[in-house]
Amino acid sequence: MLALSDIKEEAFRDEVMMELITLANKIVMADARPITPETIESSLKKAMGYVNIGLEHLSGADIHKAGNVLKERVLINLLQIGFSLIAKARQDARKFATGGWPVSCDGDLSLLDENVGMLINGILRKRPLFFSGESEDRPYREFKSIDDIREVERNIEFADYVGRMFHDVFGLKPSEVMMATSDRENFKWANVLLTIWAKGTASGSFKFAPLDEDELSKVLKKVWKIDGDIESSIRSFKTDIGEKFLQMLLKKQPKISKNEENICKTFVRDCFSRFLEEFGELSGRHPLDWRYIQSVWIMPKAD
Repeated sequence: MLALSDIKEEAFRDEVMMELITLANKIVMADARPITPETIESSLKKAMGYVNIGLEHLSGADIHKAGNVLKERVLINLLQIGFSLIAKARQDARKFATGGWPVSCDGDLSLLDENVGMLINGILRKRPLFFSGESEDRPYREFKSIDDIREVERNIEFADYVGRMFHDVFGLKPSEVMMATSDRENFKWANVLLTIWAKGTASGSFKFAPLDEDELSKVLKKVWKIDGDIESSIRSFKTDIGEKFLQMLLKKQPKISKNEENICKTFVRDCFSRFLEEFGELSGRHPLDWRYIQSVWIMPKAD
C-alpha cells in the first residue's frame, strides 16, 4: 500500500493492518461470498486496493503526504473514496454500453481490441475487477491504484469515440460491419479503418468495402518507396500518406474536442503501424496470398 511502508511507528502500522483485516471481513459479508481462506485473501486485497486509491486521490500519489493522510483519516473513509471513484468509472462504462454504439449490436464489443473489451467488461461486472492480463488463469484482479481506474476510463473514452467517429465520418454502423465480415475472425475497428483507407487509396472513394487482389497490389505500390535497384528491394513506407489520411479525418470532424483529437491521432497511427508490421517485410517479388492478409479486408476475384 502507498504509505504503509512510510510508517515508522510499529504500533500504528499494526493498527492499520488490523483495520484492513476488519474491512476485509466486512467486504466478504457485503459481497455475499462464502467465508474461506481464498475469499478472505481476495477481500483483503480489495480493501488494500480501495484504501490505496483513496490515499492516492487525497495525496496526489505523494508517498510522504499519503503517510499524513493515513494518520488523519479512518480507513473506511479512504475505502469509500476508492469505492466511489471505481463506481464513477463503472457508471461511465454502463453509459457507454447502454447508450453508445454497442446498443446497435446487442452489446457486442468484439470490434474493439481484446484488451479494451476486457477492461470494459471487467468494470461492468457485479463485483468490478481490473483486467491486467497478468496470467491466463487469472486475467482479472482487484483494483490496486488510481492508475488502474484511469486506464479503464481512457479505454472507455477511446471505445466510445472510435465507434462515433466511424458513424459521423463514414455513416458506418457496427452492426453493418459485423454482418459484412461475419466470416472473418478477429475483425476490429483498426481493420475497418485500414480497409477504408486502402479502398480510397486504390479507387479514390473512401468507403468500407473489400478490396480485390489487384486493388491491394495497387495500394502497396503507392505507399512504398524503393531505394536502390529492384533486386535489393530496400523499401520504406511513405509516412506522409498516413498523416494525410489522418488530417482528412480530422477535417471531417469540425466539432472534435482536443481529447478526441488525441485519441484519433493515436488510433490512426496505431492502425498504420499494424499495416506496416504486416506488409513491411514483403519484398514485392512474390505474389500476395489474400488468405493470409489480416490488416485489410480482401475479397478474391471470382474465378
